Amino acid sequence: MSQTTVASTRAAGRRRPGSPPSLIAAVIPGALGVLLLVLGWVSVSGKAAFDDQQSGLNLAILGAIVVLIGCGFYLFVFRRRIQRRMRAVRGSIFGSEQGEGED
Repeated sequence: MSQTTVASTRAAGRRRPGSPPSLIAAVIPGALGVLLLVLGWVSVSGKAAFDDQQSGLNLAILGAIVVLIGCGFYLFVFRRRIQRRMRAVRGSIFGSEQGEGED
């Protein structure tokens, strides 16, 4: 095997520094949150009094919060990866003193 083939094979298994994080970080909390939201919705359906709907409403709100936390975590991690990639690009263009300290 040639040297370039070995290097390209090794690099194929790795992710680029600016690539998005795994979607599993957003899918699992998102699915759990949607499940809680649906369960809360189903539990309040058919109940007219607000006092009877409180537990289901709390469950639905918890589900919405779980979805937001999961998506927020995904966006935070993705932004950090883009920031690292931009720092590396700035360092290669302007030299290491420009790329290291800036955010």
